[in-house]
Amino acid sequence: MSEADPQLTVAEVQGLYGPFTFSERLLQKIWDRGDFDEQRLVTPDGRPVVVVERGRWNGLAGPDFLQA
Repeated sequence: MSEADPQLTVAEVQGLYGPFTFSERLLQKIWDRGDFDEQRLVTPDGRPVVVVERGRWNGLAGPDFLQA
């Protein structure tokens, strides 16, 4: 198996007392409501991320958000 591309890796955010974790459902709610600062979204190497359309929350099987 080849070594993973460091730009495509995922890491947990370390909090004061260890890893900070939360449920996928909470992340979906935050995304759906737009409860985040879109101007501060960046890739791990600092490039800006532009959200064109957050989509529509899909409560069924398949992608979490449709038309995103």
